[in-house]
This record gives sequence, C-alpha cells and structure tokens, in this order.
Amino acid sequence: MKKVTVKYQDDEYNVVLTVRQATVADGMDRGSRMAVMYSQPFDHATATAAERMTRYMLFQTYPSCLAVTEFVSTGTKTLDANISPEEFLELPDSLVFVWDRAVFELNPHWAKSDREEETRGEAQAPSTAKS
Repeated sequence: MKKVTVKYQDDEYNVVLTVRQATVADGMDRGSRMAVMYSQPFDHATATAAERMTRYMLFQTYPSCLAVTEFVSTGTKTLDANISPEEFLELPDSLVFVWDRAVFELNPHWAKSDREEETRGEAQAPSTAKS
C-alpha cells in the first residue's frame, strides 16, 4: 500500500500527516462520512457560491482527507481524526491544499468528475445495433 508523508508548519501548526492509498474499508468510511454530510439540509436554489463551495469541501474534501490519514501533530494547535467539519473549515487553506493534493494523488479514482464517469460509461456501453 502506497503512503506519502505531508509536512506542514506555520506559527500555530506543526503537522505530519501520513496519507495512504485507500483500502475498501477506507472507501466505505469515506462514503459513510459523505452520506452524513449529504444528509444535511441544503437549498441549492438559494445558496450562494460560497455556501456551495463550503458544501463541496464538507462533502468531498473533508471525508476524503479523514478516511486515509494518520495524524501526528505537535504545536500550538492539534489536528486529529476527530476534527469536526467546523474545525476543518477553520484550518489554513495552505494546509488543506497540500493534504487534499496528497489524498487525490494516491486515490485518483476518488477525483473522477461526473462528466468523466458519463463519458467512460458511454464508451463502455454495449452496442445495441444488430448485424
């Protein structure tokens, strides 16, 4: 199983994160976390762009990062697997950027867009033409 170490340090955080290639159990954990976030009431029609981005971060990035990460934190502020969605949103953007990048580099199948899935599905669809 592939692993990558992400180190981040600033005035408040000194964090070492070990991100791993997902197992089936990790994928199920991620899916469970996504379902919890998705079950929260949300009105797409009236949501602002910022609210939609926040929802995306909590639906996609937050569960993905937590599902495949081992934490070691030293510094003023700690970081662990029990971080709440609200605490996650308060993390430095530069920390989440490097963390998220490592997660999706090791688990590119988690980053597939709906359009890519549609295109792949169309290409693999069986032919219904008769000869």
